[in-house]
Amino acid sequence: MNIEILTKLRDNSKRNPNKLGYEFENEGISVAEIEQLEQDWNNGNNFPKALRELLFLAGSYCYCVSYSYYDTQNEMQIGQRELMQLRGHNLNRPFYIVDSYEGSEFLFVYLDEDQIDPSIYLYSSGSLDNGRPLDFSLGYTLSHLINLGVDAAKSNY
Repeated sequence: MNIEILTKLRDNSKRNPNKLGYEFENEGISVAEIEQLEQDWNNGNNFPKALRELLFLAGSYCYCVSYSYYDTQNEMQIGQRELMQLRGHNLNRPFYIVDSYEGSEFLFVYLDEDQIDPSIYLYSSGSLDNGRPLDFSLGYTLSHLINLGVDAAKSNY
């Protein structure tokens, strides 16, 4: 896969590459696995380019985002949606979770928006005064989120 958007992640595949014992390396998933996720979560339509690149470079492990305790991307999608539905919540648009905070919150992109570099949204099980779950844009894109993570890792945060 040709990486055009997440070049900073591609070029910095290891966190702390010069410190013994503290090196974490991104681990991607195959194009075939990405296509299966697209089948399962986007009706066979391609994911936005930045999401495809994230999964290819770091879909199994990424030092910039958390996949929580889930072993696979598919398990995370299923598990987080089940927890959300147990709370009586639902998002009525196609979406894909990119960062999981162990059940109560997650970051996601809507799949019916920008097909290059989609905006990041936060879901929280906390609610507004009418009991509706919080789901709102954080005001930046997927590539911006990943670039912030790379920059933080390079600064030893």
